[in-house]
Amino acid sequence: MRQLPDEIAQLVRQLNDCRESKSWFASGKHNATICAILKQLTHEAGPEVLPYVMRCLLVSDEDVCQATRRSIFILAGKSRSRDLSSLNSIFLEDYYWHPQDKWHQLEPTVVRKLAGPADKLEYPHVLGMLSLHRSGYVRQEATRLLSEYHGGEELRYLNARLNDWVDVVAETAAQAVSTRIVVNNYEWLLKSLPSFLQLIKQNRRDHSEFVTRVVATLLDGTNESDIGAASRLRLLMKPAFVHAGMKLSPDRRSKLVRLGISATSPTVRLSCCRILAEQFQGDELRDELVKVLHDPFMPVRREAYRIHTTHFPETSAEQWHAGLFDKARSIREEARYWLTKQGIANIAERYRRRLRENPTQREAIQGLAETGEVADIDTFRAWTQSSYPSHRAAGIEGLRRVLEAESLPEVLPLLNDPSPRVVKAAAFALAKHGETLSDSEILSLAIHAKSEYACGAAMKQIASLGKWRGLLLLLQRADRTEGRMYQRAIEAISGLLTSNTCFVSPTPEIRMALYQVLDQATQLPQALRNQVRSELDRFS
Repeated sequence: MRQLPDEIAQLVRQLNDCRESKSWFASGKHNATICAILKQLTHEAGPEVLPYVMRCLLVSDEDVCQATRRSIFILAGKSRSRDLSSLNSIFLEDYYWHPQDKWHQLEPTVVRKLAGPADKLEYPHVLGMLSLHRSGYVRQEATRLLSEYHGGEELRYLNARLNDWVDVVAETAAQAVSTRIVVNNYEWLLKSLPSFLQLIKQNRRDHSEFVTRVVATLLDGTNESDIGAASRLRLLMKPAFVHAGMKLSPDRRSKLVRLGISATSPTVRLSCCRILAEQFQGDELRDELVKVLHDPFMPVRREAYRIHTTHFPETSAEQWHAGLFDKARSIREEARYWLTKQGIANIAERYRRRLRENPTQREAIQGLAETGEVADIDTFRAWTQSSYPSHRAAGIEGLRRVLEAESLPEVLPLLNDPSPRVVKAAAFALAKHGETLSDSEILSLAIHAKSEYACGAAMKQIASLGKWRGLLLLLQRADRTEGRMYQRAIEAISGLLTSNTCFVSPTPEIRMALYQVLDQATQLPQALRNQVRSELDRFS
């Protein structure tokens, strides 16, 4: 639980001062102040103040007790399941600071009285907070009274006690929770799902049976024809719950998978997609595959394509043809693999045909860049002049693929493109074929770069030339610049100097050139020049 803000901490201190006041004459005034502070805390604070509010139940004035119960009811409504663990820790830690406090001397016989009338809304929440008390006897009595209450609000507090370190308390909670996992309790089970999810993360006891039963009960109570079923069960569509549901009967698993492929979690959708073929056959499987073939998460779509290929080979070519225009490159590549395996050639022509129908379709542009031929060079060059970054990047890739090293004169100017995506494509071309450039060309590229992206790509290529050759060019680059690019050059030089992958001495020509640069490079820090000289001496 987070530390209390200053304003709330001040209110808590005032509340404690009024509660602990022993003045008989001012008791009425103090009680009114306590009620006012409780009301203010209820509106301004969160559940983190509950351990301090609970102590007001020990005030003898009935109005204060009623105001305290009301505050507990409102503050507990703001709490989440994981907050109960934090509150439990606060109760325990407070004991070590104030062991003689009346709250820590509480007897189980007063639990029912403190909770108030059982027909009030506050009753289960007060008992729920009392079930966090450090005394096992108090927790046992509070848990017993909670087990006798059947309003639904008590379920999350009982779930918290399933992991209690006192066996009697945990067994009482287990019996109570077990009787509540029924279809008639559907709505409260849904509301209590976060507390069951919290149980999965606790390992003092094995709670898998309760979790599996809850999943089964909620599935039994869900009508698949109900449009709102998936939205109401969105909390159930968590990986932990889906994993527990895989142990259920085939009918329940089928219902879970149908809900899972529409879940918001991509992990859940992928898990359910992978077992579609185990749960459905024939037309049923085909209908479910239609839903996931357009999933926004690429691994789900890829799994659906593969399942379709395995179970419906007669229509797989048609389906993979659609995959040629998928927005994910990996699926486009796999589609080309399967179509080629089935004897379908000239995939590039399919992209050209689609572009004649829709010249700006990004997937078709990227597909042609990945498969184009010499005949498409003019198209690629036109794309590099497009106003769309995705088109320019595709044009660079097409030129790099077809022309290889000869594409560099046309591609390298695009290193200064304002789009990082285009710069990345141009930098990849430089990394692939940069070895064909001379040292002077690479150095000129690094010195005259107009953007940090272009400078970084050039210096990365320089560093890939090897320790000594790269050092020579980077020292020349660093001596002719300033600002952020200068700092990047210094970082690249330091990286080469500290690298332990070079065990070859520099050639006499490079050694002499390095000494000349060090003598002339007045902008370089003296410490860096000394480090380079030391490295040269080490490899002398």
